[in-house]
Amino acid sequence: MPTRGEDACELLTVSRQIIPYFVGLAWSPDEHHLFWNQHVREGGLSPWPEVPTLALWRISVEGGEPPKLDIEMNELRDITVHPDGKHISFTAGNPAHAEVWVLENFLPKPEVTQAEQ
Repeated sequence: MPTRGEDACELLTVSRQIIPYFVGLAWSPDEHHLFWNQHVREGGLSPWPEVPTLALWRISVEGGEPPKLDIEMNELRDITVHPDGKHISFTAGNPAHAEVWVLENFLPKPEVTQAEQ
């Protein structure tokens, strides 16, 4: 919902079974995309119900079919997008076994219009 008073729009409707109780949401810096986490399988936690496998997804404010990004991890949450739009941080896994990972070049290249070239 825009804060400038425009009408709200629905980007996506999903089943309750694929959204974890610790859903993570983050806007891209240009506010054209929304990132979130969801269960890998419909209704489904991993084979170990206490350790859900989650994937990172992205949808455009223009709507359309959202792409699942190539990131799946146990307990993926706390999504943050860097102001440069090229870096995303998140928390994953059991806090008792903390790790820091760097993933590079996994986001699709933005489409460049002819006017921008």
